[in-house]
Amino acid sequence: MTIPLHHPYWHIVSLIQNHQEISHLSISIYEYTPNSINDNREIFHIPRSDFLDEQHILKIINNLSGEQNISLHSDVKTLNGKKLHIPMVDMNTASKAHLEKLKNYLEERLYSELRWYKSGRSFHGYGRRLITTDEWVKLMGRLLLSNQKNMTPTVDPRWIGHRLLAGYSTLRWSKNGNYYLSLPEEISPFNNIE
Repeated sequence: MTIPLHHPYWHIVSLIQNHQEISHLSISIYEYTPNSINDNREIFHIPRSDFLDEQHILKIINNLSGEQNISLHSDVKTLNGKKLHIPMVDMNTASKAHLEKLKNYLEERLYSELRWYKSGRSFHGYGRRLITTDEWVKLMGRLLLSNQKNMTPTVDPRWIGHRLLAGYSTLRWSKNGNYYLSLPEEISPFNNIE
């Protein structure tokens, strides 16, 4: 068994290979509880070499119980012990046209580097470079500000709240239980991003 080529795992593998300073990545196993403030997760810090081993990640995914899901965390540890983040976005819409709305709120380089995945009810975005914790906080603020008053939010505001409380972003990689509709799957780039 292999991880599908359109899964975000492969984007993260590419990011790791381009950032030799990454020593560990974090994932968590959780059970989703709708409209809860609780964000109970079992967190695992995985060495770079184990993360690059597809079979190691598949084993974790295959050992999930019926309601458990796995997610990748934005925070990575570097060889010198520094904490950096992978930029992440959890949209609140299944309309591809809404992805363009972020253009006015994010730095041009970060926006142009986002790789998008359809996750069922919305889209998940992953950056291609690492950012500092200060830059991550500013990113979360910009994502929140992209939501316009009296309009359906562009970015999931509850996701932003949970992530700010936790101190890291996280995006789902599996589809267990009845709540989630599909595995995340890469969409055709709308920005001519390769």
